[in-house]
Amino acid sequence: MGGVPPRVLEMYDLYEYGATLDEVGEDFGGLSRERIRQLFGRAGLKTRSTAETAQLKREADRRRADEIVEAFRRSKDVALVATELEIAKRTISEIVRAELPPEEYRAPRSAAPGTSTKKYADEELIGFLREASVALERTLSAEAYEEFARGRRTSDGRLWPTKQTPGRRFGSWRAAVIAAGLDAHPSSGASIRRRFTAQECVEAVRAVGERLGKRPSRKEYEHCARASAGELPSLTTVQVRCGGWNDTLRMSYTRAALSEHDGKAQTG
Repeated sequence: MGGVPPRVLEMYDLYEYGATLDEVGEDFGGLSRERIRQLFGRAGLKTRSTAETAQLKREADRRRADEIVEAFRRSKDVALVATELEIAKRTISEIVRAELPPEEYRAPRSAAPGTSTKKYADEELIGFLREASVALERTLSAEAYEEFARGRRTSDGRLWPTKQTPGRRFGSWRAAVIAAGLDAHPSSGASIRRRFTAQECVEAVRAVGERLGKRPSRKEYEHCARASAGELPSLTTVQVRCGGWNDTLRMSYTRAALSEHDGKAQTG
């Protein structure tokens, strides 16, 4: 692929491993999916069809069955699990019904009692961003918003949206912050990111675990990765390289599992 900018090759490398255009954009400074598609098109790099992307997403979500079941057992609420793991409620329900006996899943709810399922208006999203910014008293990053919003509900019982919702509505996280009239962090889109192998991802997760004194959660690792300014692979990169968070943990603490993964990667 001579002549293709190194940064675009890094983006495409992540995309080929199964990341969506949205995930690639989020991982490279909050670029929109259309901007990523445009960069790939100019470089002559092929993108997947909508059907192919949807199938890959379903397969990736189903590889997280253990993680989904564990989260459901904690809350007994499909909607909360879908929000926490950013997986479609339909997929959560299918996996829970397939993995758990009827007496345990007990026709899982798609929403908490009294919870409205209506979507958020643009004005509401801007209001969420402004409220978080005032409370945090600093330039609002996607990570800071995510931590502030987690578990919060509106007056009519809806959970606050995750960072992906305003990012997708306005084109990128940075664009959403600007639309809310807030100061935005400078775009990191011009930086060239290093590539991380599955082995390096596993070592990064293990290093974060040693720092925390326990096996890190997805959110704990994501926090450390963002704070590392590129020294650690992002959560998206780790999950794409290693096949999901649970598989990453398994490889991080079981050498035989990592050898098995590397062998499949070399023959795949």
